[in-house]
This record gives sequence, C-alpha cells and structure tokens, in this order.
Amino acid sequence: MFRPALAIVLASASAVAAPHELRGIVVDATTGDGIDGVIVMADHATVATHEDGRFAIQVNDGEQLVFTAPGYALRIVPASADLEIALVPSHDEQIEVTGKAPDLPKAQTYQL
Repeated sequence: MFRPALAIVLASASAVAAPHELRGIVVDATTGDGIDGVIVMADHATVATHEDGRFAIQVNDGEQLVFTAPGYALRIVPASADLEIALVPSHDEQIEVTGKAPDLPKAQTYQL
C-alpha cells in the first residue's frame, strides 16, 4: 500500500542540500596579493589557504565562513558562490595568551 504522507517525508529528506565544495581566494586588500596560511572556518570544516591564497572547503547552504590570519582583521561572510575575500591589514588585533600549563602527572614505576 502506498502512503502519500510517507512519500512526502522521503522526498523532503532527499531535498536537503548535501555539503558542496566552495572555492575561493584570500587576498591582501592593500596589495591584492594572495595570503598564505589564512584559516578558513565553516560550521563543520576548517582549512588553510595555499601559498597563492586559494582554498577549497566543504560547506552547507546558509553557513558563514570565518577568515582569520595574524596581522589582518577578522572577516565573516556568508558561504555563497566562489569567493574572493580581501582581508584588511590590522596591527590592532592581537591575541595575548597568558597562564600556566598544568603540572604533568608524576611518573610511576611498575614491577613486573
């Protein structure tokens, strides 16, 4: 017996977009040169740009991408068609990490 309600549920589940590859390039807004090592973060993936500033990342529709690199202002953009992202140099954004590493556990000796 065919159940129309079940067919609608199955059809809508298969209509959900699968992750797709998004390609782009990250450049310096001042020079236009590609930036190596920019961290590109999506909801479920993180990659770094290549020497020429190019990247490829798996994204779902509606995700936001976060671009971060030392010496540049953080940038957040919607994941859309292939992108060219210009990062603005910034000397104001510094991250200071302070604290003390936890003590290592004491070594134990066992007799066999």
